[in-house]
Amino acid sequence: MKEYMTDLQTRIEIEGGSRIYVDTYDNGVWLNIIHDAGSTKAVLTADQAKDMIAALIRIVDAEVSQ
Repeated sequence: MKEYMTDLQTRIEIEGGSRIYVDTYDNGVWLNIIHDAGSTKAVLTADQAKDMIAALIRIVDAEVSQ
């Protein structure tokens, strides 16, 4: 998995050619997932983005401790 940064935009490449883009949007966060079948986006408030970060950390920490 490679990660590229341009300003605040981050691109994360995933196996199979899929990509996740994350960037600022107004006072929140723009999230875009691109895959073979298409793409989807979400605009999160800062609080929603923090909730997502906390959830990802919980999941990663749970996998590490198992």
